Amino acid sequence: MSKKYDGLTGLYTREQVMTCAEELLTKAAESKTPLSVILLDLDKFKDFNDHFGLPLGDELIINFAKTLKANCRKEDLVGRYGGEEFLMVMPDTLAEEALIMLEDLLRQVRNSAVLLKSAEHTIEHKYSFSGGIAALPRDGGTLEELLISADKALFRSKINGRNRISVAINLPKAS
Repeated sequence: MSKKYDGLTGLYTREQVMTCAEELLTKAAESKTPLSVILLDLDKFKDFNDHFGLPLGDELIINFAKTLKANCRKEDLVGRYGGEEFLMVMPDTLAEEALIMLEDLLRQVRNSAVLLKSAEHTIEHKYSFSGGIAALPRDGGTLEELLISADKALFRSKINGRNRISVAINLPKAS
């Protein structure tokens, strides 16, 4: 029996978000409507955990999950993809529209400190995240292809200094 919700964040588990993402992808492909797939990752999370410990790391993940959910539309799908990485699927959304929403969220997150508490520490902390966006059909026709494209865009965000969102760059295939 699989769990539907992540025990820490209350978001969908990886398995559940992937199942729902497949369904949204099928609907978008059949109706020829846009769909954006986004991978988000908390910046320098390992360093944070190493310095402050796992309990505060968990609090940071919980805070980000709440912020993410509060800033999504009701039709958007959000889940914990693994560790400090999150998967979003935005139906009826072009990559450029997703970029505008996520850049606004990024500004909001990085410009406000959060109060995090554990048994050992209480800290006020500013953090950021990085993201990668892929769009159907431009960046892939399957969920696997879209995730690969979003992951490459996320990697580009990280190597370009983190604290940013990148859109997949997939050049047309030569005929």
